[in-house]
Amino acid sequence: MKKTLTKIMFALMIIFVLVNAVSADDAWMRSYTLEAAGQYAAAAQSIEHFLKEIPTHEFATLRSGWLYYLAGNHSRSIMHYQTALELNKKSMDAVLGMSLPLMAQARWREAASKMQEVINVSKWNYLAHTRLMVCEDNLKQWDKLKKHAETLSSYYPSDATILVYLARAYSHTNKNGKAREIYQQVLQRYPGHLEASKFLSR
Repeated sequence: MKKTLTKIMFALMIIFVLVNAVSADDAWMRSYTLEAAGQYAAAAQSIEHFLKEIPTHEFATLRSGWLYYLAGNHSRSIMHYQTALELNKKSMDAVLGMSLPLMAQARWREAASKMQEVINVSKWNYLAHTRLMVCEDNLKQWDKLKKHAETLSSYYPSDATILVYLARAYSHTNKNGKAREIYQQVLQRYPGHLEASKFLSR
């Protein structure tokens, strides 16, 4: 009788674990499904219970930061990314993620500082450099942007985005001939690029 009861208890425990595992999987799936449908706040809310049960759940924290950024709740997004960084001080995902809501709030200097943190660890990180160029562009740091884009384009010579920022820097420093030359290179990599086409049609 005792052995039978033990077996029943063990079986119930296994069922409980499996049910909770399936429930957790369903929550993640629901979150991604809602994100794909553009329901970003609902997608974030669908995984909130993970953070309530395990406040140190790093991935749930990062994903919440991303989803609230998409939902336009930038302050809450930053809060989640800051928490993720407290959980893991090495997390470049958290620092890169935080740059998005900072840029959305036009906090260009703060975002640039965050991107420099990533570059200090990962010298030629593409995302960090391109987001830093966005900040330099919006801060109208044309000489800095020109030098930055020139250097970066030597590491990513096939990339059109870097060349666009380089062309803008030349244009804003009244070097239109050089800007035209760079925009022509943009069109080789991205035929029909609107900004390059518009500039070259002048």
